[in-house]
Amino acid sequence: MSEQFFLSLQQNIKLMLWAPILSTIFRIIFMIVYNPYPTWKGRWKSVLGSLRYGFWWGMDFDAYVFLLPLVLVTLPALLFDGYHQIEDIVRLVGLTIYSCILYAAFAGKMIFYKHFHDTYNYMVHYGNHAEKRNLIDVFFNQDRGILVILGLIPITFISWYMGDFFLSLPSIPYPTIDGIWPTVAWNIGLVAASVLGFYWFRYGGTLSHDDKPEWDTIPTVVKEDIFFARATVPDLCALETVLKHPLRDEYTASAEDIDDAIHRIVPKEYKDSWQNLNTPLHAFKRVALGPRIDKPQHIFFIVGESIPQWSLDEPYKELNICPGLWDFKDNPHTAQVPNFLPAGNVSRPSIVSLLSGVYDAGMEINEREAFWHESLPTSLASQMKRLGYDTIYWYGGNASYGNFNHFGKAQGFDRVESASVFCGPHAPKTWVGV
Repeated sequence: MSEQFFLSLQQNIKLMLWAPILSTIFRIIFMIVYNPYPTWKGRWKSVLGSLRYGFWWGMDFDAYVFLLPLVLVTLPALLFDGYHQIEDIVRLVGLTIYSCILYAAFAGKMIFYKHFHDTYNYMVHYGNHAEKRNLIDVFFNQDRGILVILGLIPITFISWYMGDFFLSLPSIPYPTIDGIWPTVAWNIGLVAASVLGFYWFRYGGTLSHDDKPEWDTIPTVVKEDIFFARATVPDLCALETVLKHPLRDEYTASAEDIDDAIHRIVPKEYKDSWQNLNTPLHAFKRVALGPRIDKPQHIFFIVGESIPQWSLDEPYKELNICPGLWDFKDNPHTAQVPNFLPAGNVSRPSIVSLLSGVYDAGMEINEREAFWHESLPTSLASQMKRLGYDTIYWYGGNASYGNFNHFGKAQGFDRVESASVFCGPHAPKTWVGV
């Protein structure tokens, strides 16, 4: 039984090889079909980074190709000899089904990108409200639905063949182990190694759940290029994210509801005329009466997040945690607002509100590509530029997290700097920043 468990475990490991290979092939096809560049010269770091990070991210699902056969095939087969005789057939059936699921998710993404120029996002939910006959008509007539469905046939045969090929690879012979207790210890070690191995792969090459691959932690060299950043996201992970976040009411509001909401908040002098403005934001325009102080040469606008904020509270001053910030605070020209920021339940939407001048309300406009191309009329940095200042955004983490590298520049900053770069590689840090 111990030998059977050892050999069966190796079959599960071999079975696991095909899914990430298939996912990588799909990712490369997506890159080639929708490639927006005349050449990839100078972009190979982004390409390879996308493939590498996408591989580890995809393990969030692909790792189950090892775990499920372990639980549903290897362990029961130890008790039932007849089941043991068909272990590999059961494995191949499961692998083929999963490969078809990967194909379906990939084909859906290709169609989705064709229509919306993005990978799976909140717009997937709109399918629930669409006319189903129209969707079917578009699928078969515009998106070559018959060919998409027929594509399941070669995927089925190829996946079965590749799974059989990997399962036929030689296995490591069972070592000679004498005695009951050494055998028990050996099998306990195998089980422990299997569990640790599963989580190590599922968490993207780490045993820490906090370090799992996700959109925010895509390598900067990849995320600077939005196309390859999108190509990185595994299809099943993207769908999982969409399904975990139901469509917000704001996205389904009618034009009448939106007009009513705007009408309720615009100043009274614009109640009947805000529709004539280029944007309702212009209804809130204020014109300064003129300078009240001499124009400062430098302006430092420092936002402290809740975790390190205590170090600027009076009871902790003697700890000498951040003397530089205390010098700023004690300067007679410094104004401090010690209360919490007004938007969001975490710091990022609050910062977005400060940068844009628009209450975030959970809309995550920093993640929306539509806000990466020009400044909002209320943005802080663009107004400072009109006053003649050079503007620099120093972010206490990696600016590519939250797409502040794109969003910050669009909202008027001349430069966006990441603490992960300007603080050096040995600065104390957590996964959220320095």
